Amino acid sequence: MVLASIEAFNAGDVDAQMATYAPDAVVASDPASDAALVFPDRSVGREVVRSEVTDIQKALGMRYRASEVRPVRENQVLCRGELGGTGVASGVEVYQSVSTLFTLRDGLITRLEFYGDHEEALKAAGLEK
Repeated sequence: MVLASIEAFNAGDVDAQMATYAPDAVVASDPASDAALVFPDRSVGREVVRSEVTDIQKALGMRYRASEVRPVRENQVLCRGELGGTGVASGVEVYQSVSTLFTLRDGLITRLEFYGDHEEALKAAGLEK
């Protein structure tokens, strides 16, 4: 489900991406994360997330390049990669290191957390080094 969500996000297919989210899904950004510049600290509900993703895709054509995807628990997946894109108006391409922690329930994403610091993501996943 996580890989399908990332693929849909990268393809700009918001409908397919939202089909991977539960209706009450929460998207949260660590305030120290570069993702916090794009996503609010916390968004609740698939339709709110849909609106935000649609706006982001229109403005930035954003993509997520996952370099590591690993299950953490039965219901969590931790991804490490780069989030960015090319500004529609500026044409400037920018990518930043971002780790994401997905939580799933009944086969759907219920929570997505963005972290600018991979160590913080590991801590949130209970995998402190």
